[in-house]
Amino acid sequence: MWNDEITLIKRIENGYDELKQPVFDERETKILCKVRSTTRAEFYQAQAEQADLRPSKVVTVHTYEYQDEELAIFLGKRYKVTRTYEVDVNEMELTLEEVL
Repeated sequence: MWNDEITLIKRIENGYDELKQPVFDERETKILCKVRSTTRAEFYQAQAEQADLRPSKVVTVHTYEYQDEELAIFLGKRYKVTRTYEVDVNEMELTLEEVL
């Protein structure tokens, strides 16, 4: 069921600071999603691929609502989108890693 809400965050470069480093604004979009826990296989596969990757949630969103956002907020915690998987034409799974 599509009864959970997630905020997807797109970082947009908005000029440079006095040290010539890029400055980013964040555009937030709230959408509905379906949530499931990561499987043991997904967890250990991530461990094998990259030692510091710890997937903690997998959410399904409508494909047309996902616009390559890199960050998300779910239940008050901030996450990084580490992987996307298009389930079908209408749905996409996002694997999220908690940002500390």
